[in-house]
Amino acid sequence: MRLPTWQDSTVLLLIIVHLSNVLSRLWEYRRRKSMMKKVVILLILVLMAGCNRGEIAETAVPPVVESAKVNSTNETGTAVANPTDTITLRMIVYDWESGSYRNLIEAFEAENPGIEIKLVSLEETLGLDSAGKGQWPDDAAERLVSAADVVSTSVIGISNGASGLLLDLRPLIEGDTTFDEADFYPNALEYFKSDGGVWGLPNSLTFDLIFYNKDAFDAAGHAYPQPGWSWGDLLTAAQATTVREKDEVTRWGLVQLSRNPFIFILPRTGPLIDTMTNPPTVQFDRPDVADALQWYVDLFLLHEVTPNLEAPEPDKNGVIFLSEYALIEDGKAAMWSESSGSWPWRSQQINVGVAPFPVDAPEDRTTPVYINGYALSAGTRHPEAAWRWIKFLSQQPSASFGLDTALPARRSVAQASGFWDRVDPELGDTLRYALDHSYFFRFGAGNSAFYEAVDAVLTQNRPVADALADAQVQAEMEIADIAARQEKADAVEIVVSEPGDAALPERAVSIVFTTVGDIDGLTPYRNLVKTFQEQNPDVVIELKTPDFNAGSIYLRDLAANSDCLLWYGGVIREEGRAAVLNLDPFLDADPELDKEDFYPQALDAFSYQGQHWGLPGGMNVTLIMYNKALFDEAGIPYPQDNWTMDDFLAMAVALTAGDDPETKQYGYVPQESELNDLTAFLERLDAQFFDDSVVPPRLTFTHPDTVKAMRWFTALTTEFGVKPAFMTNIAGS
Repeated sequence: MRLPTWQDSTVLLLIIVHLSNVLSRLWEYRRRKSMMKKVVILLILVLMAGCNRGEIAETAVPPVVESAKVNSTNETGTAVANPTDTITLRMIVYDWESGSYRNLIEAFEAENPGIEIKLVSLEETLGLDSAGKGQWPDDAAERLVSAADVVSTSVIGISNGASGLLLDLRPLIEGDTTFDEADFYPNALEYFKSDGGVWGLPNSLTFDLIFYNKDAFDAAGHAYPQPGWSWGDLLTAAQATTVREKDEVTRWGLVQLSRNPFIFILPRTGPLIDTMTNPPTVQFDRPDVADALQWYVDLFLLHEVTPNLEAPEPDKNGVIFLSEYALIEDGKAAMWSESSGSWPWRSQQINVGVAPFPVDAPEDRTTPVYINGYALSAGTRHPEAAWRWIKFLSQQPSASFGLDTALPARRSVAQASGFWDRVDPELGDTLRYALDHSYFFRFGAGNSAFYEAVDAVLTQNRPVADALADAQVQAEMEIADIAARQEKADAVEIVVSEPGDAALPERAVSIVFTTVGDIDGLTPYRNLVKTFQEQNPDVVIELKTPDFNAGSIYLRDLAANSDCLLWYGGVIREEGRAAVLNLDPFLDADPELDKEDFYPQALDAFSYQGQHWGLPGGMNVTLIMYNKALFDEAGIPYPQDNWTMDDFLAMAVALTAGDDPETKQYGYVPQESELNDLTAFLERLDAQFFDDSVVPPRLTFTHPDTVKAMRWFTALTTEFGVKPAFMTNIAGS
């Protein structure tokens, strides 16, 4: 296959036109009432990268599977004798994370000639929407290990090792003289050991920790939680920081996100089900289990330091928004349990501290640790090569995957990457203590019955002893049922099929298409690619996503590694325009494409000084929604298509009622981020941000129209009081 040349630009334009036409049909307009004659448009822009400005790597792969060449050495560390005999390994990843592996794959290639890594989409394998949304099929685990040699343990349970789905790594570990188990932090490798085997290799660790609002503790005059504090100390602190006004709690001493009883009970009881016996033995009837559960539910029911909230219903997209988050962000939680990964933004948002879970004895292990890593399919045809790949991944800083606060599983990696020097000192001290006092938990058969017992006590007022007795029976039945089904089930033979490249025409052109920021990821484009290639068999499209963990994403960087791409935003920056092609010559030469068919606002958004740098694929229009009931109650006519900004302000003033911020009825409520509303209103008020009629262009923030518009918008809050102020920066609540 040859690489694209400048002459192939007509092919790229054909792709852009095809995508633009289809995307425009996919776009829905759900709101019909608008006050704006000028609208704020968020456009999907399909751009064409300037292929003569940067070399695009050659790829000869099926169109909807991302690939990159990777090399390998043999098991003894010497070069493979015949590097032309390429081994191809496949690895399951989410679409959004595929870009994070590209540099790792490239580095692996330099060390290991003879191995090729292909990244396979989890969404495509399981038939899901982006980021794994949707109903996972019952045989998801079997599909994953049949589609790839390597799979992240975040998407497949290591209990599947005993089910014959995963490869036991113990023989590979024992045969690798360079592998040092002592390099791993406590519990990291142990998590993957069970049933006499080792079913994964760890890469990173995160912890559940106790976060606390320092302002709440200062107001109560109570000492901050410290490593080594006791469970009694936790209860005392929760009682001291709970604030009540009459019959209402205005600040809770301890808020638990997602109400996970295990993280407060298992540290005091140990495992509730003994998996070393066959069948596993349920131990909910132990006295210490009843005592620990009683202590836990007393936080809600007796001491009333923890809110006993109803579980919210999922929204139309299946997403659940926990009310507990609002309590934290509004300063109504003194302490709460949360992942260590939340520290960077929590520490910017509020005056927060962090502590490990309490202990009753110095040697207690009570802080939950979560281990992420990689496993091998039992059906891999290349276990040695796959082992080298996951061993390499275990030696990479977890920050490579966007987890700046995730601790590398290996001591050597943490030291080499400067993790302990980089991490916030307060968090670092807590993590060091947590490492030596951590425990892990595997959720298996029977444990769901314990969840139901806790729920019965908290929501149905059932006595702890009765709820646990019922859960004991339920868990034993569940375990017995699973054992019976496993005994009857036929053995599953897992085989990872050898990948086969599609036969391609001799002079086929390979095009890299990168999409960034699309809510549906790569999913909608796979069918578009299939349709396009049926019509254009001489063009092969490779879909890609950028490395979302590398920081800010710029047009110039995407264009350097793409032939065409999807982009949100304009082309004001000169460096961005320098990285993409001016489409005017192609638009002028294409009789089938009519520029008049596009909405002018859409084309203008990606035009600069009269030149077009991309074709729009869709747009969103900012609209004003209004509550008809409140308008009717106030006797105010509904907004019409021709209403003015003066009409808007008059209606907002008339509909505003009350002075208490907690109960006030606002005439207008903005979006969560003030920036979204600010740009929409300022554009409507004819603010001038940028003057591109001069060379070089200049910012015009001090233009009288801009100043006047800004004063009008801020007066909605500061003078008229018709609008609350929401998030003004990324750390705001």
